Amino acid sequence: MFKIVSSNLIVFSLLLCVTSCHRARSSGDSSTNSRSSTSTAGTKDTIKANQAANDKNIQLLEDGTVMIVSNSIVENLTSSREHSTFLTLLEKSGLYKTLSQKGPFTVFVPSNDAFEKLDHAKLVKLTSASGKPELEKLVKYNIIAGLLRKQDLTAGESISTIEGEPLVVIIENGKTKLMDANGNIIEIKKSDILNKNGVIHLIDGILMPKGMNLN
Repeated sequence: MFKIVSSNLIVFSLLLCVTSCHRARSSGDSSTNSRSSTSTAGTKDTIKANQAANDKNIQLLEDGTVMIVSNSIVENLTSSREHSTFLTLLEKSGLYKTLSQKGPFTVFVPSNDAFEKLDHAKLVKLTSASGKPELEKLVKYNIIAGLLRKQDLTAGESISTIEGEPLVVIIENGKTKLMDANGNIIEIKKSDILNKNGVIHLIDGILMPKGMNLN
């Protein structure tokens, strides 16, 4: 009887040892996989940064989005997670077709964060069928016919949008800003993102035509 119990204990102990070793190995593998995944992501970001630095056809945004000079404005905006709201408005207004054409165009593109500061109910109404005329005005007010790089903008200059109303250029403390028809002042955060049919300037607010208030 003693021998049988002892044998069982030995077998049970061996099973515990095997299980413990397997768990330790699995934990190690999981940790290794986690480090490998992080390392892979970091490597991809590094590769993108190096490509952008060495390839004049590639422009890298802060969020990791790659903009290709040989792409159209619409194609490049489609790649940007941080500017998807403007792209949606562009599509709903029907003006994405315009920005897929030869151009050239200059487009001031607000970030998603800028849209989140607006009154949600007003934004929803703007994207409804009844709000389409106002939506078209808003989107057109962010588009200039012609190519305007940052160096082309001068303080006090009035630039015409395809909506018809102008924007006024303000330059102060080395920063370039735009004043809309309602007196709102919006800063250009990243300029001169080149596309085959124009240029994109990223802005930190919403440029609104006269009388429009989405706040």
